[in-house]
Amino acid sequence: MGQETITTRLLEYKIVLKKMRMMGFTRVYSSNLADSLGVSSSLVRKDFSCLTTVGNKRGGYQIEPLLAEIHKILHRGGTATKAVVAGAGKLGRALCDYRGFEEENINIVAAFDIDPQKMGNSGKIPVLHIDEMASFISRNKIRIGVLAVPVSEAQKVADIMIIAGVRGFLNFAPTRLLLPGNCRENHINLALELEKLILLLATSETESGQFSQVSCSRQIIK
Repeated sequence: MGQETITTRLLEYKIVLKKMRMMGFTRVYSSNLADSLGVSSSLVRKDFSCLTTVGNKRGGYQIEPLLAEIHKILHRGGTATKAVVAGAGKLGRALCDYRGFEEENINIVAAFDIDPQKMGNSGKIPVLHIDEMASFISRNKIRIGVLAVPVSEAQKVADIMIIAGVRGFLNFAPTRLLLPGNCRENHINLALELEKLILLLATSETESGQFSQVSCSRQIIK
């Protein structure tokens, strides 16, 4: 369980480090990463103590070699992880075309749909009929499935994938899957996340308005 926690943090460190690199930073301090993840600086230094990339109080850590080493640890196998997408609509196609997967050693090898008009090999990733999915997954030893299907089809498609050998799901359908103990799900509800953001924004603006009214009232009293 402890190792899983460290692995999760390494992935979170990697995300933060990539953002900092995009902003033009070349070095980072343990306190920066600690603040971003909501952990202590000592925990960050402990996690990094097993790395060959060494930091210090004055100069911090160099981002580029730190990123490279974390990436190597997270992808020890070296070979890309193959995945398939169920659903070749707008979301499914967008996921297939997303180049960020390749950067993280994830290779989307095929998409599946029931609509004949969406099938073919015109794009980078072939779109096949859903009836071919089970045999394709089994033949290619696919362990990761991405669900971009309607909520009414999500469980049915997941069940087919499980029988064929899939053990991990990235689920974009607005429903939780019923999975056996040897399977894992990362559920992403886009509508719910957007609603959360709207509510947080509304709450923030309300609190800000109340604070302004209080400040104004104090000035009038004075």
